[in-house]
Amino acid sequence: MKSFLIFALTIIISQSGSAQTIDFDKLTFQNLSPFSSKEKIIEKLGGPQAVYEPNYECGFLSAEEQNKPFYTLDYNEFKFTGNDNESYVLDKINFETRPVVLTYSGHQINSKTDINTLAKIFSMDAFLDLPSDTGVVIIPNKNKVQEDGYGFEIINGKLISIHYWSPC
Repeated sequence: MKSFLIFALTIIISQSGSAQTIDFDKLTFQNLSPFSSKEKIIEKLGGPQAVYEPNYECGFLSAEEQNKPFYTLDYNEFKFTGNDNESYVLDKINFETRPVVLTYSGHQINSKTDINTLAKIFSMDAFLDLPSDTGVVIIPNKNKVQEDGYGFEIINGKLISIHYWSPC
């Protein structure tokens, strides 16, 4: 219940005031777009540690909701999810286990990135408004038609993970 309350609260925070959006065209990971083909991902990163069906309950990556299969290419610290008919989306990055870097509009984002830096990069006070500097801030996609985005998970003022978000 507490996790749900923090999650709901942070969504409200990120949507209030001067809500900023994330431009997926300015986002890169390992020189890959957040939406890349399976071939391009494997060419750039090598084969994944595991491939499986994620079985998301709902959203844009839900096989049941979209009536098509989805597969996760799992590289431990990061995951891409999609299928062979569409692009694979950068689904999750875990910054806690190994140094990985995400780039947004020329800014490097990694495990050392704090809430002040995130607030500057995305022009959002929502990062600074997190209770106890802990929570999730959802930044919606600049493309309003798509209605997806990325969630930034913060613990004690530091970025620990980023995950793809889509509405249920």
